Amino acid sequence: MTAKEMVKERYPDIKIQVIDTTVNTVLQGLLVIEAAKMKQAGLPMEQTVSRIEEIKKTGRIFFTIENMDYLVKGGRAGKVAGKITSCLALKPVIILKEGEIFLGGIARGRKKSLEKVIQKGREYFKDRDPKEFSFAVGVGYNHEEAEPFREDVLRDFGGVLSKEDFPIRQIGATIGVHTGPRPIGYGVIEKWDSSSFQKK
Repeated sequence: MTAKEMVKERYPDIKIQVIDTTVNTVLQGLLVIEAAKMKQAGLPMEQTVSRIEEIKKTGRIFFTIENMDYLVKGGRAGKVAGKITSCLALKPVIILKEGEIFLGGIARGRKKSLEKVIQKGREYFKDRDPKEFSFAVGVGYNHEEAEPFREDVLRDFGGVLSKEDFPIRQIGATIGVHTGPRPIGYGVIEKWDSSSFQKK
């Protein structure tokens, strides 16, 4: 908002709309891509903003992390919970939606936690058409896990999606502070349906 006011002081007639996306990391990227598609198609700014407000609510990230250390240090998880999960080699599965994180379950070991991430995504798409959504795999420094994870997710979707539908993206440093260096999962958000707009 401060940046908006600074720009408007110099260009009083400029139109700027600030949007609280309530999403982050790969979801922000997907949302920006959808906004750019609307702009390129000639959708008026007001309609673009309205559609972004609608589709941002569909955004989800299903992911797991290597351990609880960074969540504990960042105050997002208690020390006791962190020690217990560490001692038992438990990995949390986390779901981010509408600006909040929720525990999607706990699994024993990395392999099981990745399977649970895929399961949580499957549950979300039980009554939704995946072809109406944009996807992206999100990883930290663990690039060696990204490709096999994507293959597992694509297999779970039964061939409905391809690699082109599922780009791999590295998360940023800000999110990495909370998740640690080895998070992995995927984000989804509803696409803008260009067939619903006729350019004048």
